[in-house]
Amino acid sequence: DAILDEVSRLQDRAVERYLPMTSEVPTVMLSGGLDSRAIAARLARFLPQSRLAALTFGNPENDDVRLAKKIAAQLGMEHEAR
Repeated sequence: DAILDEVSRLQDRAVERYLPMTSEVPTVMLSGGLDSRAIAARLARFLPQSRLAALTFGNPENDDVRLAKKIAAQLGMEHEAR
């Protein structure tokens, strides 16, 4: 539990440090991986009423891109695949 708590604390800290750096729509690079999903979820938690965006690179028919689109929708984020 201590390791998970520390990872969670560090992820929160990283997202908090990012937020003041942007006046644009906060955007996260989102793939189907757990790490980008965790960061996207934290960003959505810190800014629940804000407009948020997710960007995924790849073929729209790719499983990662489809999963990223689904996660973005669940988090209330705009999603773009390139």
